Amino acid sequence: MPDTPTVLLIESDEDAFRCFTAALRGAAPPPRVAWACGTAEAIAYLEGQDGYADRTFFPLPDLVLLSLKTPLTTKLDWVRWLRGSGAFHALPVLALSAGGDECDAARAAAAGATAFVHLPSESARQNELFAEIVALWRRGGAGRFASWPGAVATPAQSCAA
Repeated sequence: MPDTPTVLLIESDEDAFRCFTAALRGAAPPPRVAWACGTAEAIAYLEGQDGYADRTFFPLPDLVLLSLKTPLTTKLDWVRWLRGSGAFHALPVLALSAGGDECDAARAAAAGATAFVHLPSESARQNELFAEIVALWRRGGAGRFASWPGAVATPAQSCAA
């Protein structure tokens, strides 16, 4: 595991990206943050295309934070693509949502997200949450996210995909 992990944040809203980045920088030591505005850009980043070939400037991520703002279907298709790829199938993906929809959690799990995280509305709590995410990753990688109290368990009821 590298000393400074790289977190790829997939977020279409620049203001939200800045808030997430500020929160991630609250981790000690802070991770490197890469940004993709959408799923097509995230694919280009991972595959080293469209200007992302230099891994010194665009290192492969150790963790993906995927904002589940609309369009949800496109974001979940991206997770399915990732899980079907040979090179990136094991990359941990935390699906982030400000909404409290349990069906979104079920859909994210069915698509292959490592965990689903409800984002708190208070910025101070978001900073704590992102620091917890980075600390947990550093202590043992993606396997720990499944049992992490900050993640939402997949609901028992069935939700249409």
